[in-house]
Amino acid sequence: QQLFTLSKKAEIFQNIQINNHNRHGLTGECNLPSFGDNRKTICGDNDNNGLWTAIVVVSAYMKYSITNNSNDLKFASTFFDGLSRLHYVTNIDGLMARSLCAPEEEPFQKCGIGGKPGQWRNSTNPNFAGWSWKSDTSSDEVTGHAFALSIVAKLSPIPEERAEAARLLNNFILRIIKNDYKLIDWTGKPTSWGWWNPDRLNNDRAWSDGRGVNSMQILAFLSAAYSVSNETTKPILLKAYKELCNETNQYNENILNLKITVPSDDNYSDDELAFLPYFTFLYFCQNETTCPFERAPVLASLERTFQIVRPERPDLWNAIYLAMSDDCIANDVTTASIVNDMLWNLKTWQLELITWPTSNVKRQDLIYDSATTRFGIKNVQTLHTRPPVPNNERGQGIWNGNPWDVAPTGSGMSENDAGAFLLPYWMARFFNLFENFL
Repeated sequence: QQLFTLSKKAEIFQNIQINNHNRHGLTGECNLPSFGDNRKTICGDNDNNGLWTAIVVVSAYMKYSITNNSNDLKFASTFFDGLSRLHYVTNIDGLMARSLCAPEEEPFQKCGIGGKPGQWRNSTNPNFAGWSWKSDTSSDEVTGHAFALSIVAKLSPIPEERAEAARLLNNFILRIIKNDYKLIDWTGKPTSWGWWNPDRLNNDRAWSDGRGVNSMQILAFLSAAYSVSNETTKPILLKAYKELCNETNQYNENILNLKITVPSDDNYSDDELAFLPYFTFLYFCQNETTCPFERAPVLASLERTFQIVRPERPDLWNAIYLAMSDDCIANDVTTASIVNDMLWNLKTWQLELITWPTSNVKRQDLIYDSATTRFGIKNVQTLHTRPPVPNNERGQGIWNGNPWDVAPTGSGMSENDAGAFLLPYWMARFFNLFENFL
């Protein structure tokens, strides 16, 4: 009965996704024409269109693997096409755009306005005449593309989609390797956040907080590409892995203390940019017979990070941990508790995705943590020794937010996309995480 109820909620969210959050196959938060009115959404460009779309793509192909429903495959292909479009619109092999705008969008939805001078580029691809794209692609986007393209290459029932996903995946990862583990933009210089090279991560103090998470990302990229590569490119990927994990660079050690816990620098966006690579690396490197990369450091890093975030009762991090950890045993007490937290989160997920004005600051039953967050704000988050308030009592609608934050949020003038619910739900179903506990 519980699974049926969650399945119905997932179908409601999928309908919201396709009807309200499909802009050329891309997704993200959309504005509303008036307070709380989501009958028609106004969707423009989003700096993280690639990441949010990737989350929907993975959930959709996992769902299709369960249902074999043609409508579900159509849904999956729609958003895979959008993700692919971010590669083609740049007309630069191995470089994906942050976002894009079609010619007819700009006068009506203000697409393509904002950003740094010169960040928006006119596409030189003849198939995208009149389109524009946003450059300076971030590590968030690259992480999302690796996560999604590797899944499409493995799960899509359509040979052409699998081949396209594998090609796009290899293209951008080989581009990064070729350019000393940096994502080179149209300018010929690295993007602001597209850095995975040892000199920057290991020797630049300003990047020390990102050392673990970016090390995990590049190792996951190599694992994903290796799973779909041929005998020509596999040696390149293996050489890159050995270079990054040698005695000098030590990326396999960088990841061990990946999660930063000091309150003033606890980055919840980095949790997302770590757990997706945990999944990508371990899912495509399931044993060291078919995969020449070392699993043990990644598993140790996953275990440490998960134990830190577990009090948040997060369904997505829980799903990734249960699906990928070698230590989880079905039906044991710990696993049952983790599954129960997943179900709690999914059940309390608000049925509407509108960003309603929400505030818990006057509640008498909450005790606040007096520590300063990384944004320099005090008294906005509850004590981490107590469970967070249910999802339908707070404003978190995506996976890069602080679950302990109970400060005022939302305006009623926008709506989140549905990927944040759909991914953990369908991942749990894909790996049969609920079946032994319902």
